Amino acid sequence: MPMIDGFELLGRIRSNKDYTPVIVISGKDTEHDKILALGLGADDYLTKPFSIHFLNSKLKAIIRRNNFYQEEKETDLVVGPFRMNKSTLVISKNEEVLDLTGKEKMLLKVFLEHPNRVYTKEQLYEMVWNDSVVDDNTIMVYVKRLREKIEEDKKKPKYLKTVWGIGYQFSV
Repeated sequence: MPMIDGFELLGRIRSNKDYTPVIVISGKDTEHDKILALGLGADDYLTKPFSIHFLNSKLKAIIRRNNFYQEEKETDLVVGPFRMNKSTLVISKNEEVLDLTGKEKMLLKVFLEHPNRVYTKEQLYEMVWNDSVVDDNTIMVYVKRLREKIEEDKKKPKYLKTVWGIGYQFSV
């Protein structure tokens, strides 16, 4: 490359947090160059000459791997200012991790997975506590605690609302 060294370019790409798959194609066949390129973030290193079929196989492998990582990234559920990693159950609001207990996380998870849906206390108790015998007080206490952690004004909830005579609804 006439204007910039390929290693320098690769370093710049990765320093900008760009994780686009990169295959280095080079006439340099030294172990040092290959190790350097891979160390800078290249996904593969091919030396000239090479078969077009071999390059095609490498490209398919990288695309397959990249698609897998994209699917992994999509484990985050985003609803308004809330983000939940479905794998780790880490929940944040406006990029700030919420300090929630296990049951609070499970309760908020139910609401985040189905925003705007109205849940009865019975449904929530069964989904979060895995029990059909409902303890109204438990639901009310957990909803109160959750509101304290997610609402700006817990007396005028914006997200977790009571639907009088029915139950609770989460909306953004």
